[in-house]
Amino acid sequence: MDFKKRIITQFLIMLSTITIITVLTMSIISPISLAIAHAIFKVPFGSSFVFDLLSFIIPMIITFLGICLYYGKRMADVLFYFLEWIELLSNGAYEIPKFKNKKGKTPRSINLYRELEGKLEKLTNKLRENQIERQKIDQNRKDWTSGVTHDLKTPLSYIQGYSTMMLTQKEMYSDEEKNEFLSIILEKSIHMKDLIDDLSDTYQFEKGKISFSPEKNNIIQFTKERIEEIKKQPSALEYVFTFKSNIDALEYSFDSVLLKRAFNNLLINAINHNPPKTMVTTLVYIDDTSKSLVIEVEDNGVGMTSEEQENLFNRYYRGTSTSTLKEGTGLGMAIAKQFINIHQGTINVKSSPSKGTTIKIQFPL
Repeated sequence: MDFKKRIITQFLIMLSTITIITVLTMSIISPISLAIAHAIFKVPFGSSFVFDLLSFIIPMIITFLGICLYYGKRMADVLFYFLEWIELLSNGAYEIPKFKNKKGKTPRSINLYRELEGKLEKLTNKLRENQIERQKIDQNRKDWTSGVTHDLKTPLSYIQGYSTMMLTQKEMYSDEEKNEFLSIILEKSIHMKDLIDDLSDTYQFEKGKISFSPEKNNIIQFTKERIEEIKKQPSALEYVFTFKSNIDALEYSFDSVLLKRAFNNLLINAINHNPPKTMVTTLVYIDDTSKSLVIEVEDNGVGMTSEEQENLFNRYYRGTSTSTLKEGTGLGMAIAKQFINIHQGTINVKSSPSKGTTIKIQFPL
């Protein structure tokens, strides 16, 4: 029964109740009241029309007012209940107040407003969930800010230290040692650039200013080149990278700049969260069922917990369950997902602790 029908039904019930009780009062209580009044005031019957009329009508008026007060209180209780609820929400207290009468039971009058109660309950639960999520994000953001500050200082201290050594004590070092110092300085400067790029990309996404310029290219060759590029980085030298594909070439429309960042972030994530000697395999194939191009990046590393999988693509989340974690903003995987989504693609993760991780990307054909 919808709200309008219940209102009409409630009105008819109230009208019927008032009518029945008024008739009963008129036929039973009013005659008794009239007799009592004559007995008390010693007024003969029929001697005063006004006295008889008032003695007869007053019980009916009292009964009518009593019924009105009864129904008015029932409606007022419901109104005050919802006002109290709304006030709690406005004060940031996302709780559902109890609506009980003196007997500790929920009054039936609330049944008239079940839809309103249901929607307020749904709103309260949603606001409570949002509050918990917001607190979690705020805490993650604080932890993230602290971590990124440290991550920026660490490579900067390397650059500053080695450059100072070379400038103040350059005669003490051989050419081989100087080249080693320069390699470290270069690696740390590249790392700082990656951190700053992550921050810049996040800002651009929030402002909706990411440029998307797709062009047709061989995505198979493009993916293979990304792996070869990562393999040459100093941080990747102790890892084993392989590439497998049953397709030699596939012309696909994509933005090479954005997709390069996405693939790099995925591969670097496999390095940062796994120990040396970990095998990182990239598979490329066509899925005929979903008619999509599939790119899988899988490793046999430490794997992830369910919490880490759930938060992998969330901003400001930095997994900390393993001792192999290296520096990073915690934005890389979120950025990778955004870049892949721009290409109408999807990305998901499958992992278990100590059993490795598989990141699966699908692009529609």
